[in-house]
Amino acid sequence: MPSSNKDLVLAVDIGGTKIAATIAGRNGKRMGRTTAIPTPQTGSASEWISSVGEALHDIVRHSGYSDRFAGVYYSTVGPMREVAGGLRIFPPNIAPLRQVGLHYPAMLSEVLGLPFGFDNDGNTALAAEVLDAKGAAAGAENAAVLVWSSGVGCGFYSQGKLLHFEARDPVTWADPALSDVVRNSFEVGHVFVEGTSAKLQCGDGAWGHLEAHLGGKAAEERHEIPKESHARFMEAGRQYLPQALAMPLQQYGIDLVVVTGALGKALLNEHPEFAGELSDAFAQGAGGHAVAFKASAIDNASLRGAQLLGLQALERDTFVVPAHSASQNSSTGLAGP
Repeated sequence: MPSSNKDLVLAVDIGGTKIAATIAGRNGKRMGRTTAIPTPQTGSASEWISSVGEALHDIVRHSGYSDRFAGVYYSTVGPMREVAGGLRIFPPNIAPLRQVGLHYPAMLSEVLGLPFGFDNDGNTALAAEVLDAKGAAAGAENAAVLVWSSGVGCGFYSQGKLLHFEARDPVTWADPALSDVVRNSFEVGHVFVEGTSAKLQCGDGAWGHLEAHLGGKAAEERHEIPKESHARFMEAGRQYLPQALAMPLQQYGIDLVVVTGALGKALLNEHPEFAGELSDAFAQGAGGHAVAFKASAIDNASLRGAQLLGLQALERDTFVVPAHSASQNSSTGLAGP
């Protein structure tokens, strides 16, 4: 059982534009304010780990509760793959880490000196929608979350469980993960889609991925998108989302998709008819699967989900101590939990 005096969790949402962190107590109460810093996009991978690790360490140190932290829980961007040297994560929207393949949650935790847990941001956002009483999928047995912002991802919740998937290259289907180490949500942003528009290059260097058509880097940087761009993103959603998502949703019996992320929420909140248009596009697509779309009512669902999953880890005593020092694994990554 966890020590009774270790009753706090640091929740961290690592995105391509910003890194947000907050402290949660065992009763679910947030301690202090949420801190956000820009995600470093220059320098080496080791410099990135040092810079972000020290920023998180400062939050713990200045909280006034540094001796009460049981662990840190990360909402991460992926995809992640298990290889002989351990788990490697390749975030396409974080330049210093894009090609290196590090288990950066473990390495950051080594800097912090805290045990850790983590999941993909699609799954942490989904956890918020299912576990929070205010969530759009609260009480549901089957649901999905579409994270639509600077990148595009999707979390699946089926028969009361968060699902994890293999990261195929290229992504062609929702293949269940074969190992408990792999914590990918469904990497829908990296599914190739066919269309009449010119192919666009994705953040991972590939051409024609869904994320290249739907991702809106400016949306997260500015917390809004120009209204003149709304029609273009909505048309891309109607055209490409059914191609990438209809069959996997049907496979897992999911008929509710909650949309979060700065771009997706802006489109659904400012254009209420867009939810129905997406439903119609799915009904008319391959398989004719009926899907309802709702905008998330939770601010930063990925961070909220990291809080809730972190508190679960606290109660269940499932935080993991990093296996090796970050300095020893700056090029090879760490073994996963």
